[in-house]
Amino acid sequence: MNKKLLCGLLAVAMTFGLLCGCGSAPSDGEAFQPSPQPDNAVQKLLKTTGSGDPEYFRKLAALAVEDVLQHFWTGDPETGHFVRTWNGYANDPTRDPRGSGWETGQLLYAVYDLWRATGDDSYLPYIKAEAAFYRENFTQKELTNAGGEFNWATDDCAWNAMQFLAFYTVTQDEWFLQCAIELLDNTRARWYDAELGGMYYRDDADYMSLYEVGCAISWYRIWELTGEQRYYDLALESYEGMHRRLLRDDGLYYCEANVYWPLGEKNTIMEARSSSFLTGNMGMAALAAKFYRQTGDETYLERVKATNEGLLKFYDNDGVLVNDRDAWTNGAFAAYYAADVLSLPGTETQQTLVRGTAESIMNRARTTNGYYGGSWSGPAEGGKSVWYAGGSVPQQSMTTATSVLMVVSAAVLEAGLDDYAR
Repeated sequence: MNKKLLCGLLAVAMTFGLLCGCGSAPSDGEAFQPSPQPDNAVQKLLKTTGSGDPEYFRKLAALAVEDVLQHFWTGDPETGHFVRTWNGYANDPTRDPRGSGWETGQLLYAVYDLWRATGDDSYLPYIKAEAAFYRENFTQKELTNAGGEFNWATDDCAWNAMQFLAFYTVTQDEWFLQCAIELLDNTRARWYDAELGGMYYRDDADYMSLYEVGCAISWYRIWELTGEQRYYDLALESYEGMHRRLLRDDGLYYCEANVYWPLGEKNTIMEARSSSFLTGNMGMAALAAKFYRQTGDETYLERVKATNEGLLKFYDNDGVLVNDRDAWTNGAFAAYYAADVLSLPGTETQQTLVRGTAESIMNRARTTNGYYGGSWSGPAEGGKSVWYAGGSVPQQSMTTATSVLMVVSAAVLEAGLDDYAR
């Protein structure tokens, strides 16, 4: 099914589509009336295909990414850009009108990941146009200022560096590569602590965070692009630091730890409340798989296996992954996990779990007008969705983006990729 047909299906389904940024969680005691569930674009697609179709998840992912572009892209593919947001909403008069870069980065990843999975170059203009927006509207100093407005914590720096590297991959503009390098160098200079063995999360934090995995993955990518050993060493240092400080005894990782002990109760892993972090675990497993393939050291493979077992034990909710901690970023490393980890032998059960999560999101977590909620087992909206009740609603750009990223990861798996890079 091509993109024009998908757009036509969407047009039927979105007659009364919500404007970006208008959603909000119901107040206490407010009755929520769920939207009627007509035979929308997703249901029509699912009726005309099935899991036996070799491009089943590609089609689901294409529809999900079209939803992203329908709601969060402004202008044409060649000269437009993602809607600029703060906290997932557009037009905040109190904030910089250029928006929060890491937020639009989550949307960009969805488009980029589907391009990588499918090789469909019709997605490239969107990536190039968004890159042009950055080129025209930001200085290098603004983009690389760790601790500044656009990079106020370690994870923001990681998301933005990853975005710049995606721009570089597509445009070959060295400026983006240099922005990524300078930003990560500044991030480490500002927050690295030798006793901690990693980076403090931000200025006012006394702990390191599993969110640092985005920095490690980006350093690894810079090593791939440049061949400079120091970036491989930085990636390995960051990965090993998190492994030493954050590892649990079940193969998963705590999300935070200070110099004394991990933070949070071990068994607290549930929707919207967790001492671990789904996509952080996926990223650590992906890095371990990369180091295993690079070195042949079986230690890394054993770590991958342990994390996979932990994911099955704590994150498998009747065949659907639990969106445990962060409805705004929990799909960020799913493509890496699908390619680097699930291409390894003995991962069939985890493959089934990723595919089941993608199907569930499309069937149960998509609103009738094409936004995506954080409760992957459903519903998309209303008080029965823990994420929606807590204020992470489908109309926020990152809530939709992270759920769509999980759908796209199933397309990455379907495509048979075995080494991911963004």
